[in-house]
Amino acid sequence: MSDDSTQPSNFDLKQLVGNHCHDVLIRERWIFGERHNECEAIFLRLDGDQWFVISANEDSPAWVMWHSTEEKARQIAHDGENRYRLRDAAKEFNLAGLRIDNVRKKRLDDKIELCLEFSNATDLTVHFNLITGESSLYFIKD
Repeated sequence: MSDDSTQPSNFDLKQLVGNHCHDVLIRERWIFGERHNECEAIFLRLDGDQWFVISANEDSPAWVMWHSTEEKARQIAHDGENRYRLRDAAKEFNLAGLRIDNVRKKRLDDKIELCLEFSNATDLTVHFNLITGESSLYFIKD
């Protein structure tokens, strides 16, 4: 995902807390017409019209975040047999304008987890499998 970077940085994900999300785009990866990764990356447009991208770093294993742009966030990419599609989570789950109240991340055996908790009691959770490189996405509304 380094091609999405405009300024590679090691931002602390806790910096998201207190910001409002105006866009939440999920990039999915499809191969031969079947979805293989529910979440290759999360693109967020926050207060001040700032775009960020979050993805799993398989080498560390950790979640990383860096600056992006709207152009990069909305870009539909093709990579050999891979196709990347965008899912508008802000629209689908009514997240637009909501504040991020908490960010949690942890290691679960062969997976790493990232959870964004929104002010309407919706959690966006991603599990990234460090062995297969596949991800799963969950939306939970309390």
